[in-house]
Amino acid sequence: MLAMLKWEITKTVRRLGWICIGYLLLLCLLWVLPAGAGRIGWMQPLLLTSSTFLALGAFAGMLYPTWNMVSYFSKDSYFMERLTGVPYWKVMLAKLPAGAGELLFMMAAARAGEALMAKFCVASSHGYFSMNLSASDPVFFLEAAVFVPVMFTFFYLLFSERIKSFRMFAAFLPTVILLTGINKNGDFGWKFYTGAAVLLALMLWRAGGIASKHYE
Repeated sequence: MLAMLKWEITKTVRRLGWICIGYLLLLCLLWVLPAGAGRIGWMQPLLLTSSTFLALGAFAGMLYPTWNMVSYFSKDSYFMERLTGVPYWKVMLAKLPAGAGELLFMMAAARAGEALMAKFCVASSHGYFSMNLSASDPVFFLEAAVFVPVMFTFFYLLFSERIKSFRMFAAFLPTVILLTGINKNGDFGWKFYTGAAVLLALMLWRAGGIASKHYE
């Protein structure tokens, strides 16, 4: 299990390492620029580009844990990894910390970018990148790093046996409905988290069983 976790973290770093470095360099640039840069005509395209990059990075970072989980089951994806014989549920379990680490970095970078872009908004009439979430950061992190990847992968594999052409869309709908119901009715107390942990564990275990049957 530790070997799988190390491998998933290594893959994530290899995939996103240069993007993360670019993000940090952009944050450093925004930090050294004076607030008055927002009023300089030739600087505005740079700030708009930076704002767009921050927004795209935050959105992609939010989706990465789910993509990382589902992509394992795409056609011919990581064929050599499957030959190791590691149970699918263990592979999916190892992907969760790797995706959570990536999401934590992107959320922190996005919040830093939001704070840095705010100084240019104050000094000019332009609006730049801001990240407005319907839930608090810890709740959003838990949902994007654990809830959505597990639920979406479960439904994706469940529908793979029946609907191959539209399985992504078919998995999207119940995931959104279930997550909306959780956000609407969950009080996020210990009972909620206990119930959610049981549900996600069952989904992960069942998804591993479906994958073993479908891909072997």
